[in-house]
Amino acid sequence: MFKTFQGLALCSFLVLLVSLPGTAYSQNLIEALRQQGYSQIKITKQSFSKINFEACQDGVRYRVKMKAIGGRVRSKEKIGECRPAISEQQAAKILRQEGFRRIDIRAANRGFSGKACRRGERFEVFVNRFGDMRQPRAIGPCQREALSPEQVRKKLRDAGFNRIKFIDRELPRYVVEACRRDRRVELVISRRGEIRDESRIGRCQPPIDPRNIAEVLRDKGYSRIQVVDTKLPRYIAEACKGNDRMEVALNRFGQVIDELRLESCRRALNAKQFIKVLRDRGYSRIRYRGQDGSDFLVRACFKKKRYRARFSEYGEVIMRREAGPCVTPSLDRLAERFRRRGIERVSFYVEGCRKGVRYRTRVDAFGDPIDRERLGKCN
Repeated sequence: MFKTFQGLALCSFLVLLVSLPGTAYSQNLIEALRQQGYSQIKITKQSFSKINFEACQDGVRYRVKMKAIGGRVRSKEKIGECRPAISEQQAAKILRQEGFRRIDIRAANRGFSGKACRRGERFEVFVNRFGDMRQPRAIGPCQREALSPEQVRKKLRDAGFNRIKFIDRELPRYVVEACRRDRRVELVISRRGEIRDESRIGRCQPPIDPRNIAEVLRDKGYSRIQVVDTKLPRYIAEACKGNDRMEVALNRFGQVIDELRLESCRRALNAKQFIKVLRDRGYSRIRYRGQDGSDFLVRACFKKKRYRARFSEYGEVIMRREAGPCVTPSLDRLAERFRRRGIERVSFYVEGCRKGVRYRTRVDAFGDPIDRERLGKCN
């Protein structure tokens, strides 16, 4: 029996894997930021030792600097405000405020484009998804005798129609599909906005419940769906489509009105890859508890708190519940826990090396050695 542990060197093995952060690693850091409430994340700089992002949180845009190894946030600087994506109606309102009339725009790549009139001249116009307007380009005079698609749209809304879609915008008449109550109709409209013909072509769905956004997108072929914003005038979600992770905007009826590619979608992880992903995100003391179907079950520490958590096969959080502080209990407290379970004469074992020989030493609840067993040489 030893009276003291002085001179005993406990061996541990630390493998430090140092590599230049790749795409998969960057995606792990982006996922970690999302879990902290960030959105609209953009990598601005990536090097051996750090990765910089610009991202939004609670309506504020930040410049975030993170360590490449471990994913710890080094600094966060406010650089502006975050603006939500606008709808087609809001884009038209912006053009009206700039003096345009007879506006005819539709969703285009990262915004809305079309034609509009101002002071008797017709222009090509573009408004991006955040409400910034490009310099309009003059293309000729406006014809004053005909209503613009925007004016026709307003007349139809005043008449109780919604979900209005122009099938043919070329004069001398317009062809439109629209809904009124639960009826979907095709309308032939004169240049002065009068309905010349109306025929029923189907049924219109009512507005969707925000709680069903994921189901609506799943029916449209999206997977791994995360709802980001459930407030109108549009809903926002992030989801995978093929190999791409997309930001998807939907109107109140569940129709996709805009898409923006964010990154590539990760493949399913095995247990070893999953645990590495957790460590990269800053989790520690990970206790892997197996899988429930394709989901991973773990207990782990994150920011000094212990959690019980369920993750998808892609490493996305499904459920995370706090389970108390992440503090290592003393041997005395551990022994007391065992005694409460009816286990007496509790002792603990420590293995370590001394002068090239590996020993197993039995200690009591107060850390005092009881006996020692020689195991062999230390490798």
